[in-house]
Amino acid sequence: MLWAVHLFCIWAGVCTLEAPLVNTKFGQIRGLDFERSDGQWSELFLGIPFAKPPVGELRFEKPVMVDKWENVLDATKYGPSCPPHNKSVTFPPSSEDCLHLSIIRPKDLDEQRKLPVLVWVHGGGYSAGSAANYPYPGLANIYNAQRVIVVEIQYRLGFLGFFSDGDNLPGNFGLWDQLAALKFVQEVIEDFGGDKEKVTIWGLSAGGASVSQLALSPEADGLFRGQIAMSGGSLMNWAFGENVLNHSRALAKELGCPFNSGLKPCLKALPLEKFYEAVEPLGSTQYSLDLLKWHPRIDGDLYPESAEKLIEKMPKRPQIMGVALKESLFFVVLNLAKSIHKLEVDPREFKNFDRAELERRIKDLVANSEYYHDQKDAVFEKVFAEYTRGEEHKQPGFYLEMYSKLLSDLNFNVGLVREAQLRAENDLPTFVYLTEHFNKAIYPEGYEVTGATHVCELPYVFELFPLGKYAIQGNPVEEKVNQFFQQSFINFVKTGQPVNKISPWPSVTTENVADLPYVHITDSPRLQRGGYFARETEFWNRIARDYHFDAVTLTKTEKNGKSEL
Repeated sequence: MLWAVHLFCIWAGVCTLEAPLVNTKFGQIRGLDFERSDGQWSELFLGIPFAKPPVGELRFEKPVMVDKWENVLDATKYGPSCPPHNKSVTFPPSSEDCLHLSIIRPKDLDEQRKLPVLVWVHGGGYSAGSAANYPYPGLANIYNAQRVIVVEIQYRLGFLGFFSDGDNLPGNFGLWDQLAALKFVQEVIEDFGGDKEKVTIWGLSAGGASVSQLALSPEADGLFRGQIAMSGGSLMNWAFGENVLNHSRALAKELGCPFNSGLKPCLKALPLEKFYEAVEPLGSTQYSLDLLKWHPRIDGDLYPESAEKLIEKMPKRPQIMGVALKESLFFVVLNLAKSIHKLEVDPREFKNFDRAELERRIKDLVANSEYYHDQKDAVFEKVFAEYTRGEEHKQPGFYLEMYSKLLSDLNFNVGLVREAQLRAENDLPTFVYLTEHFNKAIYPEGYEVTGATHVCELPYVFELFPLGKYAIQGNPVEEKVNQFFQQSFINFVKTGQPVNKISPWPSVTTENVADLPYVHITDSPRLQRGGYFARETEFWNRIARDYHFDAVTLTKTEKNGKSEL
């Protein structure tokens, strides 16, 4: 009989024979075993609550630490996802009782040697996503095999996570959830064999912005020692913003709740379904450079000052940060994440995306009266000339690609450069990368506009293939890129330095920031100095300075081009 069970374990990859049991100050936790691709075993503890369910009187409040439990906690499956802003994107099933985390560790730990810890914060535009969307096999295969423990956390999303009236509901509940999860990790991770002094936080997209934002807050001091921010940062225009107040006001009106001291009780009393009914006529997305409806804001509490000022005061934790070369192709050409934006172009219209269409979209999204008032025409002329070099282009896809590049620059590239520069000026260790390598399998056959885009690194760091499946093993180029990412990230978690056998990777400093060094991840990753979106950054800095509005942060600027803080 035991032989038969052993065969089942091998076939299924997971096994509950002699299930692992961990004692914590909150109670006992039972997990399950997982056989990794290297033939060794990991232990999974899934769906552990770290806070009380944020329901009833706890809805739209900061998270409260979970109470102790009496019975053994069954942690053998992921918990439900947090409700998204758009009901149609719910996967897996959601519940407001969603503040759970999962711990994935190697089996047979040495009690005398605590392991470093990597905490994953999922993305999804602050409005969708879950830990279960990033399942444990890849995390165990990659990181447990190199003696790193991984934690996956969840947080409130959309209106439940970021609704704000500016006063009684300051917002940022989703980020407070992330902090609560990190505090829980500090309380229990040593029971799982982890070193609470060696915690690194990591995310991509809104998860990448989240870890950059967490690092800014004084509330996060002592909770982690470094961060990896992929395709997301605290100075990108969708990371912080006050327009969430307008969207909150509109939602409250649709719900029939007063936008005064009676707002919070009204919102707490409504069933979740009423929120979704109210979202329907308002729409869950918008055709705007202001990419997201729901996101963090500078609230005077979690963030007592602007992001720029907080960077000047933050602890000297190291940070890896970078983007893919053509981030916005994910949104524009691949038509993905349409639940959070309206910037896509229908594939049937690719061939019709001409000069006139690019002109129209620049005027709609950037050079408009809301941002630049009576100077909008002058701004349009400069922007259009910059992105077309003032010439008529006839090659297929040119104007479509320039539209995507415009969005990449404004939503990702320039904000990242500014953050890297500001970190360097304040002696914060910063390691920058640019992903140019991509596998053609991520695009449908016949697409003329292609390139490295949003989430294209997931195969190397997660064993996930959201854009198209392809083989890594047996392909020398893919193996080299894979090796670069995994060695760099694992060594960063262990030592704070992204050491790898492929390319040197120096930090950006005050001495070298003018020729910003970065690893250029081509088919053969290599160190490069200078040229990291330098022209684009200078152009948009000049527009902000000359026309008193910064399209990168979506804020008015002073005469020197700096945002009004």
